[in-house]
Amino acid sequence: MKKFVKLNYSVIFRLSGWLLAIDSFFMLIAVIGGYLQDSNFISSFFIIALITCIIGISLSKSLKPKKEILTLHDALFLTSFIWISFSIVGAIPFLFGKHAISFVDALFESSSGYTSTGASVIIDVESLPSALLLWRSITQWVGGVGIIIFSLAVIPMLSSRESVRLFNAEVSGLTSKKFRPRISQTAKGTIYIYSGLTLAMTLLLWGGPMSFFDAVNQSMATLSTGGFSTRNASIAAWDSSYVYVVAIVFMFLGGVNLQLMYWSVLGHPRQLLKNDTFRYYAIIVIAVSIFVVLSRYFTGHFDGFGSTFITSTFTVVSAISSTGFLCINFEPWGTEVLFALLIIMFFGACAGSTTSGAKTDRLIFLIKNTRNSFYKTIHPNHLPVVRVNGQIISHEKVNEVIGFLSIYVVIVVLCSMIIAAFGLSLQDSLFASISCMSNIGLGYGATGVESSFASLPNISKVVLSLEMLIGRLEIFTFVIIFLPTFWRR
Repeated sequence: MKKFVKLNYSVIFRLSGWLLAIDSFFMLIAVIGGYLQDSNFISSFFIIALITCIIGISLSKSLKPKKEILTLHDALFLTSFIWISFSIVGAIPFLFGKHAISFVDALFESSSGYTSTGASVIIDVESLPSALLLWRSITQWVGGVGIIIFSLAVIPMLSSRESVRLFNAEVSGLTSKKFRPRISQTAKGTIYIYSGLTLAMTLLLWGGPMSFFDAVNQSMATLSTGGFSTRNASIAAWDSSYVYVVAIVFMFLGGVNLQLMYWSVLGHPRQLLKNDTFRYYAIIVIAVSIFVVLSRYFTGHFDGFGSTFITSTFTVVSAISSTGFLCINFEPWGTEVLFALLIIMFFGACAGSTTSGAKTDRLIFLIKNTRNSFYKTIHPNHLPVVRVNGQIISHEKVNEVIGFLSIYVVIVVLCSMIIAAFGLSLQDSLFASISCMSNIGLGYGATGVESSFASLPNISKVVLSLEMLIGRLEIFTFVIIFLPTFWRR
């Protein structure tokens, strides 16, 4: 008789209660911020926040687990459960008021926010109450750095062992290196950098053409690499080179490993410049930007060097950082530009950043392993190794990366086929699938500038919502809880 894993549900639901209480705190911030702008929608939103807080505190206080210990199975289940729960709870504010939308649309919008995707089913965002606009920005700001990372920084009940397991469950794969002695210190340091950059961008934008409210929202959308905007035309509504340049800088920083930036601030700036992933990331941005500029020049979409360079670089950084901001319609630039954007969208920026995608780190592993394979063909007796940041990477890790990329491609293709079966062209379906799997939110064709994700059938929205969660948790953490092997002892 097969034995099944017994999860510590008392600890799981108790921690979930704490996290829901934290979520209600962010709801209250949206209520207060919205009230300062206008008083519409406040009473309903306040009641939602209050109920969420009561449920969260009740769960955290009423459950008394015998052992406050999280196993690896508990941590994996809790991480996926929390992201699903937050997406559902985050959808509730969209169901009330005169701007209410369907549950499927609300779930899509909330999942897009928490996974920092930025794809939206709301066509006229400028008609939304300020509280709801702020809530959209907060969801992606919290989700950008990671829900669990916030919990590790503020919940004292987590022991060191539990913290490590939760940290590795959410920040899976390549990013589990600690730069500080304790995970809680790593989490706090990450949030300090994240908050400091958000504040810096807010001040820069507020000093420019934006109001304080718009500056706060665009900054949260940028540093989280989420891409939700308070304007229908996205950041292009300000039509300002100054705004574009500021956004380029902070979108680029959003793609850098936050822990590495924190380590640099502590007095080790050379660590950033010596990091292979950072160098590859910077080189890719520069190379693809030059390619897009040249392509636009030879295809007749050149609008003066300054303007063309800024808008091209903006589009490239927006795509590779998974932000999804638009400053110009890139669809007429040609298939070669679209193909280049698809590739950098697929791989994304650095692991440990607020971005998603397969990550530049894995691209490095793939390139170096492929090079070694060719070398071994010529020199069969030689045993080449993959070396990243001066460290030899084990064959097991390399195989894991190859397996991850293979599964990543399979999921993207399968979801594309499902979406295509419900009316979209294969090209539009593939772009939408990569966009949501890589948590970018950029649309093309049926989901592009002339239309939106709102035009998709409900089944496609549900598939893309799941794809956002799978991509944000880097496949294994989310998918593994649905496999029979996870539940077998």
